[in-house]
Amino acid sequence: IIIIIIINHHLIFPSHHHQAVMLNFNSNKVKTTWNAQHITEALIYATLNIKPERIKEPATNTSQAPKLLGSDSKKKKPKPTKNTRVLSPFRPFLEWKERLEATQFNLQEITVLSVDPYRSGVGMANLELRVSSGTRQPVTTHVMLKTHTVGVLIVLYCEAEEYVLLSRCPRLAVASSSFLEIPSGCLDPSGQLLRLGIGTELENLLQMQLQLDSLVSLTELANYNLGVLPSPSFSNEYISLYLYAKTISRDTLQQYLFTTSLWDEPDDGLALTLVPLSDIWTRTADAKSLAALVLFENLKASGQLFHCL
Repeated sequence: IIIIIIINHHLIFPSHHHQAVMLNFNSNKVKTTWNAQHITEALIYATLNIKPERIKEPATNTSQAPKLLGSDSKKKKPKPTKNTRVLSPFRPFLEWKERLEATQFNLQEITVLSVDPYRSGVGMANLELRVSSGTRQPVTTHVMLKTHTVGVLIVLYCEAEEYVLLSRCPRLAVASSSFLEIPSGCLDPSGQLLRLGIGTELENLLQMQLQLDSLVSLTELANYNLGVLPSPSFSNEYISLYLYAKTISRDTLQQYLFTTSLWDEPDDGLALTLVPLSDIWTRTADAKSLAALVLFENLKASGQLFHCL
């Protein structure tokens, strides 16, 4: 196929004239997969009488998905395995398996679909289970095992008023850049409280370090052995809820209100917000925050919190 194209050369040469350029596309070196960009480059090379070192051919696979942020093509995803030794140091797996053995369920098979690392161990595991119960036919289901998390309800008393400190954090899972919730964190394998997600800002504001021994366990007072279970249909995740109560002066309250107002537009998306206790249910749909509020109100009404208020 011979293609004759007239190129206006005033964009290339000072003189204004036209020149005909002929390209032979019957050459074996030219493939029909060339796109418009490569044809244009070839025309320019021919017009300038320049022999290119190499014209790269376009990729033949045009349907390739774009590379995700943070992905590494060299890293291969682990294949599903029935070898559960990878979960042997994962405390939530060991506790879950022990509790399951005490039920009427007969666990026939476990397939580890994926394992997400956290710090020096396992943070989350996605499992496929083959389970039967009594005379029923075995069924296949999926569960997600996660590390134990905690939430802290921080109540500040000023005269007859009650306020709560809420953290404002980005939560991509719910497409929110400023999600209100009580400060949350997780426990290490020994059961000690790791730093809360907004621990630095919180401790600087309260001028103290939050430790488990300085908090009141709302879930233990309510006889919740495991804590609050937000998604028991597919996850073992349970959240222990704690209370930190402090009486402050009017001047300190004004200082807190002023300090938290400076974090309305945080650069990193992390901030603290001081709201009246009675307004929590109107400010957030976070399950652990609402559960902490319910436990706090009912335990206070039953007189089980008189010693810490």
